[in-house]
Amino acid sequence: MGQVDELQDAEEAINQLREQEARERKQAEQAELYEAPVKQTASRERSPELVPLDQIEIMVNIRHDLEKIHELALSLKERGLLTPLLLRRSPPGAAKPYQLVAGYRRYEALRLLHADEPSVLARADVLDELSEAEVYELMFTENVQRVPLKPMEVARALRHLLDLNPELSAAA
Repeated sequence: MGQVDELQDAEEAINQLREQEARERKQAEQAELYEAPVKQTASRERSPELVPLDQIEIMVNIRHDLEKIHELALSLKERGLLTPLLLRRSPPGAAKPYQLVAGYRRYEALRLLHADEPSVLARADVLDELSEAEVYELMFTENVQRVPLKPMEVARALRHLLDLNPELSAAA
């Protein structure tokens, strides 16, 4: 057997090993989805409510940068709130009846958009009886689990949007 044949056989063996590893990884990931969750936050009942913005207290927040908040406010004005705020009911004696758990940028964009009407209603999912640790875990998870679109995905999506809307320009 020549060196070229040996090289091809080695490459084929490596490819087979990679395919086997990919299959095993996929099986392990699938099995993991069927395991009982470590955290039970997902199974807690959330009640969808319309909540006045001025009744929401801002607690500790991971995100301090309000980058592109004006753009988000314009998007909310045009399309509405696509993802509701996540709140918890405040403990007795708190200044406001709700505390913001997730959606700080959405909350601030809504406040910017409705600066002249602070009691405007916002869609929210309300969780009861969350510990401080659970609140912080949810904040952290929401901010870390985001995966931005790749430049080529953005370009394809914009191209498709322009194809679907002939009256739209690239600048718009």
